[in-house]
Amino acid sequence: MLPMRLLGLALSLLLTAPAPAAADGEGVVRDFVNALQAGDVVRAKNLVDPRFRSWPADGTEVLFHYESAYEPNLAFLLGQPFAMQNIVMTTPIRSEWYFLDGVRGAMLTVPLRFDRARGPFFLPTPLAFGRSMDFVAFMDFVKRPESGRFEALTLRFRPSVAPGLITPTSPPSGPTVRIPPPPGPAGASRAPAVMAPMQDFRGAVVGTPGPRDAGPVVLPSRETLTPDQLAALLPRLSAIDLLVTVMKRGRLASWKIEDVRFTNVVVVSDGLERPLR
Repeated sequence: MLPMRLLGLALSLLLTAPAPAAADGEGVVRDFVNALQAGDVVRAKNLVDPRFRSWPADGTEVLFHYESAYEPNLAFLLGQPFAMQNIVMTTPIRSEWYFLDGVRGAMLTVPLRFDRARGPFFLPTPLAFGRSMDFVAFMDFVKRPESGRFEALTLRFRPSVAPGLITPTSPPSGPTVRIPPPPGPAGASRAPAVMAPMQDFRGAVVGTPGPRDAGPVVLPSRETLTPDQLAALLPRLSAIDLLVTVMKRGRLASWKIEDVRFTNVVVVSDGLERPLR
């Protein structure tokens, strides 16, 4: 009788004790980051759970392409030479009903480090969305990149500022709205209503359709900086931490990535490392 009780106790402990998510979960996250570095989008996508509610209706494909205008975006990491430091478990996750459903996971921090001279360029918002900047405003950004607005942060990191990085996309063709004519004198005929397209600014900044190749920096002479001159002045990414939530939703389920975020961003600008606050 006693051995049966001990066996039951052992099985109970096995079912209720959370296995360390830093084992298989960390391996999945490491494979995911390695796939990004190799530029292997297919492999990276296979490690992401497309059913998770944080992803957009368009699917996880939007994570890997600038043209999607989805933020946070992973395109700036694809095929890039960075160093992955030790992965740290930030927050362990365990279902309240773990002994029944076996759901567990973790939020893991993955520190990524770039060579100061080879890291992705950090563009000011106007240039990242194809608009122009005058030289004085551009140099203000170069000297104080941490003082700017940080909407669409990861869409502004670019491995190159040469034309052709981002495929041009057409403005979204959505439904139209009926704009009534202005009121006229009583009894007078009225002009027909005007049909205008509805604006869709999803994933865009200041009404632009999405990211573009770097816009021009206009000099006082009305000439513009060449891509090489622009590259020589722009800040570069030096360090960034990738926050990945990885989950195993069931005892027989596979580990899958369910969320990706970024924090602790440092750029090199004007010869100095500058944390982005």
